[in-house]
Amino acid sequence: MRIMIAGAGIGGLTLALAPHRRGLDVTVFEAVEQPKALGVDIG
Repeated sequence: MRIMIAGAGIGGLTLALAPHRRGLDVTVFEAVEQPKALGVDIG
């Protein structure tokens, strides 16, 4: 099974962990070419 996730924010990356740990093929897509810290955190 191949799983595709749109968005490499904290939600997308966290969502990708579970199927990856089970050995499934996971691809995360992100529109931003170079991710960088924005200075915001989860409060």
